[in-house]
Amino acid sequence: MDIILGDLRKAVISYLEHQVSISISNPVKDAAGSEFRFTVTVKNASEASGGVGLTNVRYQVQIAQTLGPPAIPPIPRIRVPSGGSSLGPHGEALSVGTLVEFFNFNPSDFNLSYLQIDESQSLTFNGNAIHNFASGFRLIAKILADPDLNSVFPRNFPSKDGFYIVSPGF
Repeated sequence: MDIILGDLRKAVISYLEHQVSISISNPVKDAAGSEFRFTVTVKNASEASGGVGLTNVRYQVQIAQTLGPPAIPPIPRIRVPSGGSSLGPHGEALSVGTLVEFFNFNPSDFNLSYLQIDESQSLTFNGNAIHNFASGFRLIAKILADPDLNSVFPRNFPSKDGFYIVSPGF
């Protein structure tokens, strides 16, 4: 069996694009109406559909205006979460609580940075909409992740049995 290494790269990209699903909940406003929260849920493929564990899971979250002329007032912002480290669009470190349009969040909790086969994880994020934003906006999320090589290439996996039948009285 020939393995072409370039095919492995394509397979990983295809897996993340087609086997991992991402959903975003409807934003919920607080009583004052300026703060809102939404949940990003990531679901990994099942074992039956060829799922593999994912490690080094990072969450890219973005808020953007809907199509049309530039928004006045400016679009709402999302708050950089705690519980990990966050980078901005140019790789700059972001402080917890900063209001931004984009961040790349790397959770410090191992359980949030590893996605098991057939597992779902949900993270809730907060935002701020100072003005009543009549023109709407888009919430966008995706993950960056690496396949768990121990899931793809099992280690210490047993071979089939070898045997020899010894006749009585050999």
